[in-house]
Amino acid sequence: MTTEGPTGNTTGTTTGSTRHPGTAPFTGLGLDGSQVQQLLRSTAALQALAGLPLTFTVLGLDRLVPVSAAEEADSSGPESASTPPARAPGLHLDSSIAATYLAASGPDIPLVLPYAPQRDHPYNLARRAQSADLLAHGTTGVLIGQADRAAPAGRVWGTTASQAEAAADAATLLAALGQSWPADTVVADRARDVFVESDRIRRVDHTGVFDSAGPLSAPTSEQTSPVLFWYAAGPGEALLAPEAVDVVVLAGATEAGVGQIAARTGPARRLLVQVDPAQASRGPALRDAGADGILIAAPGAPLQDLLAELAGLIDRARSTGAPGTPTAVSRPAPLTLRERLGLPQPPDRLSDAAPAFASPLGASR
Repeated sequence: MTTEGPTGNTTGTTTGSTRHPGTAPFTGLGLDGSQVQQLLRSTAALQALAGLPLTFTVLGLDRLVPVSAAEEADSSGPESASTPPARAPGLHLDSSIAATYLAASGPDIPLVLPYAPQRDHPYNLARRAQSADLLAHGTTGVLIGQADRAAPAGRVWGTTASQAEAAADAATLLAALGQSWPADTVVADRARDVFVESDRIRRVDHTGVFDSAGPLSAPTSEQTSPVLFWYAAGPGEALLAPEAVDVVVLAGATEAGVGQIAARTGPARRLLVQVDPAQASRGPALRDAGADGILIAAPGAPLQDLLAELAGLIDRARSTGAPGTPTAVSRPAPLTLRERLGLPQPPDRLSDAAPAFASPLGASR
């Protein structure tokens, strides 16, 4: 049995992935829109989720379409070129609103927001994600897909870029925006009569599929910026993830496919494979192939049943002494999601960016 820590196993046998020896296996949970609504309505479900040793939970995984399905819709004819795959039925809450509510009123549950750049400009999403990350003390992330099943038909932003190109550009812009207002610029220095060192807030002047100018309107959290995930249907789509992505999630992959991606993915990036609960036993084989963990999803299942099934899986694995069994994070201080995943701090993407504002001490008094 192992204990998941910020840099790997802290007790027991070392059973991490072959790419990241000594790191704990990571286990995420993907909830669909209906399951998110059940979570928001049920204190018991919220407590049950908080009690599971999960690395993170995705709020509304069913909204996302991996690149292969999105690109198929792009190329199937002139009418469908601007139409995403079939819209998911039912009511879909905005994941950033759900995450903000849970971060402000619920227990410590690292949350990941699904996002595809069809409805929201990346700047709009960055503002909401940053706000949720501040409330959650640096425990959120953004899972980027290529199409949103809950979005209205048509490309809001009028771009001729492919779905994959738009998603990659959105990820690059999100990563830069997340660093535009460093948290330590808020100094509240009465001696100098300076609340914010405004000259250290940097402009993000980005031109690409999406254009943006200026900084974000909120400072960063403890983890610098939300962790960026990339949602892919298989090895080919995983390789389209831009450099800014921290974690790749394979929506469907064999052990051989995982090995192909692991061999081409650097040590600074994590690789997870989506499985249903019945396939959770594939975890050790997937880790042997090079994955860092799994994302469990059971669309349509009643939430309480799904949580009970996950608890049973974990209990059975622990009782048999299965290697790599995830256990609760044990550290006195809360961990950011970046720390939970053992990710390094991202590089400074704005080292050459111009200040957004003048120095508060620029004018003589």
